Formats: sequence, structure tokens, C-alpha cells
Amino acid sequence: GVTEIIVHLSGEDQEIRHISNSWRARNHEFLIFTDSDTIALIESLGIHQIGWQEIKNLIQNNSERLLDESVDYLIQFC
Repeated sequence: GVTEIIVHLSGEDQEIRHISNSWRARNHEFLIFTDSDTIALIESLGIHQIGWQEIKNLIQNNSERLLDESVDYLIQFC
């Protein structure tokens, strides 16, 4: 399955301070997710980080199978 965690990573500079009131939280997310301990933890848990392009490709490449599974699901619960 896919579990989604959305983070808004940013550095700490004047541009982000003018763009967003949440620049401190975004900078903390950047520091957390680029920290070597966090990276090691994510890897040790077997978590594979992917982006939207990879998800799009997975859906396109498996759309027929995914559609069949959806139909089976609908038939089972109708």
C-alpha cells in the first residue's frame, strides 16, 4: 500500500519568510527529513520514498489490474 506523508521542506531565508507564515515549521521539516538519523531510520524500516511521478507511473502501468481489483471489490460489497 501507499502511505502519504506531506512535508513542505524549505530553507531559512528571506524569500520563504515573505511567502509563508509557516516558514519555521517548513524549516523544521527540512531539518528533520534531511537529518542522517531520520534517513537511517526510514531506511531501516524499509520505507521507500517516492514522488507523485512514480505513483502516476505505477497507476498507468497497472491500471488494468487495478481496475479489475476495483471491480472485484465493488461486486463483493454490492
